[in-house]
Amino acid sequence: LEKLSYIGADLIIRTLKKLLNNTITPIKQNDASATFAPKIRVADCKIDWKNTAENIHNQIRAFSPNPGAFTFYKNKRVKLFKSKIRKREVGIKLQPGYINYKKPTLYIGTGTRPIKINDIQLEGKKRLPVSQFILGFPGIIGSNFN
Repeated sequence: LEKLSYIGADLIIRTLKKLLNNTITPIKQNDASATFAPKIRVADCKIDWKNTAENIHNQIRAFSPNPGAFTFYKNKRVKLFKSKIRKREVGIKLQPGYINYKKPTLYIGTGTRPIKINDIQLEGKKRLPVSQFILGFPGIIGSNFN
C-alpha cells in the first residue's frame, strides 16, 4: 500500500506535466479485455484455518492493513498482520487454528503447515507486535482461533 502510494503520486505529477504541455496521447481501453473486481465482503476477510497456509498468508496480505483479515478468539475479533509461511517442517504439526508461541514467534496451525504472525490486533485495542501482545494476553497460548 505504501509503495503504491509513492508510485501513484509520481504518476500523477508526470501526468499533470504532460497535460500542461499537451503531450498526452490517449489510448482507448479495450472493453473486451476489461474485467470487474467484485466488492470486498466481510466474509472474504474471515480466515478459515482449514485452508492451506498459502491461501491464508495471501488472504492476510491482501486485506492488510484495511479492512484486515480476521479470526475470532473468545467471541472477540482479532486482526492478523504480516504473516509468513513456515517453510520447513521441524517436528511442528499444529491443528488448524491452534496457537503456539515460542518466544518471540507466534505460529498458528492451518490445513497444511503453520504460519507465523508478526502483528496482531484484538478488537477495541491497538495493533501490536506479537511479543507485546503475548505479555498482555498470555492465556491465548495453547488455545484456538475460530
